[in-house]
Amino acid sequence: MELQSENSLKELRIPWYKAIFNPLVISIGRRKLQKHFHKLPIVIGGCDRSGTTLLISILGAHPHIFAYPKENGVFLNWVEKNEKKVPLRLDRLYREIIGRKIPETANRYCIKNPANILHIHEILDFYQGSVKIIQMVRDGRDVVTSYHPSKPGSYWVSVQKWVRDIKAGIDYYDHPNIHTIRYEDLTDKPSEIIETLCKFLDEPVLEEIINWSDNTNLVKSNAWSHQAKEIHKNSVKKWEKPEHKERLQEFMNNKEAVSLLKKLGYK
Repeated sequence: MELQSENSLKELRIPWYKAIFNPLVISIGRRKLQKHFHKLPIVIGGCDRSGTTLLISILGAHPHIFAYPKENGVFLNWVEKNEKKVPLRLDRLYREIIGRKIPETANRYCIKNPANILHIHEILDFYQGSVKIIQMVRDGRDVVTSYHPSKPGSYWVSVQKWVRDIKAGIDYYDHPNIHTIRYEDLTDKPSEIIETLCKFLDEPVLEEIINWSDNTNLVKSNAWSHQAKEIHKNSVKKWEKPEHKERLQEFMNNKEAVSLLKKLGYK
C-alpha cells in the first residue's frame, strides 16, 4: 500500500497545472456526483485476469448504475490529510464524470481497478463504510497461465502476485459490505450469480442486466481481445493444456499458493 505525505505531489511528478486545477475539478465534480448519485457507490477489485472487467461490464448494463468506462487508479495512492487517509488523486474520481452525460436513471456509480483489492481498508474508511465492494477471485492456475492480450505468448500474472492479491482480500470474505464472486461460478451459473449480486447491491434484477452484453456501456477493454459477448466457459481450466506444464508446476511448487487455492474451495 502506498501512503504519501501532502508534500508528495512534487515527488510523484504530478504536473503543476494539475496541482493547481485539481481542487476546482474536485469541487465541480463533487457537485455533479452529489446531484446524480444518492445510493452507495460500488468498488470492484481482484487479481488481474480474474474477471473484474467482465463484472463491471455486467453492472454497466444496469440502468441504475453508471460504470466508469476507464480504470483511473483513484484508490491506488493515499495521503494523510487532517489525520485521515484520502486518495492522492481524488480528482480522478470526479474528472471522469464532469464531461460525461449521466443517464437520468443512474443513481450510483461503479469504479474498478484490480489493484483496489490491496486497499480495501482505506476504501472502507474513506467512504466511512457507505460503500459496496465486490472482489473477484479465480482459480490461480488459470490466472497465472493466462496470456497477455497484447503480448502473445507472455503470461500476465506471476504466482507471487496472485498470492499477494488473494491474501489481501481473503480476510474480508465475511464483511457485510463486501461480496466475493468466483469467476468459475459466474461462468457456470450467470443468472444465479447476477441475481445474488443484485440482492447484495439492493438493486432489482432487470432485463437489461440479464442481457448485459446488449446493454452495457463497456463494450471494449484492454483486458479483452474482442468486444463484449455472452459469458462462456472457454477460459476455465485452460491450465490443463500441455503448453502450461512448466508454469503449472511453478504454481504447485508454491506451498502458499496451493494453500490459498484450497481455502478458496478449488480442488
